[in-house]
Amino acid sequence: MDEKNLNREEIFARTTIEVKRLGWSNKQGNEYLQVTYGKQKRSELTDLQLQQFLKYLELQSSPNDLND
Repeated sequence: MDEKNLNREEIFARTTIEVKRLGWSNKQGNEYLQVTYGKQKRSELTDLQLQQFLKYLELQSSPNDLND
């Protein structure tokens, strides 16, 4: 699905799903946001940054993929 057709709340929800899929802790997610965007929370990201974050998460292999 194209992230540009999703509203902010939908993108936010999808990032939550992706973070859980990857097994990231809140701390890991926040550290990534701090390093990448200089922000501490997803709610501080611009719409474009939030879309970029979702795309990044979607491209990451889940821990289960590594065991196959």
